[in-house]
Amino acid sequence: MRTLPPLPTSRVVDSVETVTGRKIKVRETPRRPGDPPFLLGNPARAFGASMATTVQDLDEIIRTAWERLCKSPDVSTEMNEACMEAPPSDEWN
Repeated sequence: MRTLPPLPTSRVVDSVETVTGRKIKVRETPRRPGDPPFLLGNPARAFGASMATTVQDLDEIIRTAWERLCKSPDVSTEMNEACMEAPPSDEWN
């Protein structure tokens, strides 16, 4: 589990677009009743107090997730095509 300070959704979208090289369609709407303003996770609760965590920047987290998704044998044809169009990364070699 990775830990970062709270980030706006727009920053996550920007990072995904940068890493994947693909534009994401975004529709901004008001928060629905009951939606929290932000979400937090506690790695100590997820893995136990003795579990060490690695703090990375958002682009690195997105890049790692994208790499794993693209290497998965269970990726759909549409997603496989998206992976092929993604900009090359030296870190993937």
